Amino acid sequence: MAGAGVFTMEKYERGDDLTHIAYMELCKNVCVRDLTFCDSSNWNMVLWSCENAEINNLKIIGHRGNSDGIDVCSSKNVHVKNCFTRVWDDSFVVKSLGFGNSENIVFEDSTLWNDFARPIEVGVELRCESVRNVYFKNIDIINSPTGYPVLGIHHGDRAEVSDIHFEDIRIERAPGAQIFDMRITDSVWNHDDTKGSIHDIYLKDITVVTQEGSCLSKSRIVGFSKESDIKNVFIDNLCICGTYARNKEEAGLIIDDYVKNVYFTAKEPYLDVINTELNIFEDFVLDNNMYKGK
Repeated sequence: MAGAGVFTMEKYERGDDLTHIAYMELCKNVCVRDLTFCDSSNWNMVLWSCENAEINNLKIIGHRGNSDGIDVCSSKNVHVKNCFTRVWDDSFVVKSLGFGNSENIVFEDSTLWNDFARPIEVGVELRCESVRNVYFKNIDIINSPTGYPVLGIHHGDRAEVSDIHFEDIRIERAPGAQIFDMRITDSVWNHDDTKGSIHDIYLKDITVVTQEGSCLSKSRIVGFSKESDIKNVFIDNLCICGTYARNKEEAGLIIDDYVKNVYFTAKEPYLDVINTELNIFEDFVLDNNMYKGK
């Protein structure tokens, strides 16, 4: 499936129709390249229980809710590269919805613009035995303005999630967002009775380029229980506006009781935390669509 063509759903009514522009199920040796997708009424590009797939040079523009960019579901040996997305939901996603493991997946050399939700996401649905060997590499995230996590692993099903790599990722505009969020928790999207685990996660050379004067929210690593925990997280050269975080305080990171072995390495110049205190002298109230207080 290749060419210089444009696939659009602009004439489809906006409503409950959940049609995908491109949906491939139980396929092997797939190649999709050099195409433009516009205005899908659901996830744009879906691989479902596929093996040996290459997705190359897709331009994806999505305006409707649930218009994910590329969803790799229960698939193996997938390579996504040289893509651009501007979507109203998640951009690059790995899931498993009960039809096999998700393994050996690479997303790289791409540019993401999110008007809503998460640019890079593993989850939420991970209903399988394992999700492993997933790489997100050399990616520019140029806009993510709604405060959602930029990089996420969100898990509430039974899978063992391991060897997830976020490498060489630049974040240009994400006011109020979490740089990353890893959680095992209940949610409306999860169906399994038991919960799995997350381990061996690598964040390397993640750079927040500019925040235009805005603050980031605190990143999180949150396990569920002693059995369903998160361990072995390696954070190497996390750079926030030109300085590097050496520990969770400098990274603005919350770590709960069911997390083990979070390691930082950093080069100079180091990030120096300045402690501040905010006092409210007059409660904030809504006045003509603006909150006012002191």
